[in-house]
Amino acid sequence: MFLSQDVSRRINHPYFYPDPLYCHYSMDGIAFNWMDGIFGMCLSPDGGAGQRVLYFHSLSSHNEFYVPTASLRNDTPNTPN
Repeated sequence: MFLSQDVSRRINHPYFYPDPLYCHYSMDGIAFNWMDGIFGMCLSPDGGAGQRVLYFHSLSSHNEFYVPTASLRNDTPNTPN
């Protein structure tokens, strides 16, 4: 729908941001902080009638979040879960 109509949206939500409690890393004896947001996304299989779920994860977090793709197509998107 959006690609064929040349439509895009920018959506901001605190779930997209890193969690400061999980930004401390140590590799090969080098300790550092890495405050990185969205790192990965995936779509669920089509549940019928184009109903899919978008799962996303911040690199510096231990939580996985999701949002129904129908909400992303809506002019007033719902909050991710």
